[in-house]
Amino acid sequence: MQATPVARLTAFGNLDEDDYKVLAKMGGTGRKFAPNEFLQREGSDFRRIWLLMTGFTASSVNRANGRRRLLRIHLSGDLVGLPSLALITAASSIVALSPVVAIPIKISVLTEVFESYPRLAAMIFLVSQEERVALMDRLISVGGLSIVERVANLLLHIHARILCSDPLAGEAFYLPLTQGDVADLVGCTPVHANRAIQHLRSTGLVSWNRQDVELLDRPALVKLAGYIPRIVERDSSWLPVNR
Repeated sequence: MQATPVARLTAFGNLDEDDYKVLAKMGGTGRKFAPNEFLQREGSDFRRIWLLMTGFTASSVNRANGRRRLLRIHLSGDLVGLPSLALITAASSIVALSPVVAIPIKISVLTEVFESYPRLAAMIFLVSQEERVALMDRLISVGGLSIVERVANLLLHIHARILCSDPLAGEAFYLPLTQGDVADLVGCTPVHANRAIQHLRSTGLVSWNRQDVELLDRPALVKLAGYIPRIVERDSSWLPVNR
């Protein structure tokens, strides 16, 4: 089964024929980006969000010394750039971590969605709230877990998101992150991130070879991380119907 780009939306309820029509209208032609190429730069005029079709991107900000710091990883099916809707300029940069295909969605198109397709608009709103919960979990992780536990949580979270769009993906997955990237995402130094990765490998919990990761003992990893799965059955009965 191939990854489904609309999985983040359909997790909250079924899309109807009108929803798919407006998504097709929103879609247009996907653009290709090479690794380290920017879809959006922090502080630039904000004019669009992106539907990520394939590949990995990350939201990032620049430190005072010019070094990039990753904030959030985005996978196939993610709507990327939503936080910047609240601002005039882009809140963060969006950079490709792997070869990427993404569809630009103009803000003006979102106006029609919110005016005429309230069910789809509600789903987009719920995706943004899901991102907020993920940020909340990350803050709790950084504030209260060991670095090994944080890295374990990161792997489990990414794996759960991959399974959301591709339920038959299995326990192995591609992860184009450097140790510096991992360090950014869990709030530590690259040296400590490396030690945590080596610990997970040496204890037989994961296999991590360059950009190929496999969860070898998922139950033990969940127990170590104190991981709370957020992919649960959702109540879509309240969602509005399209006009």
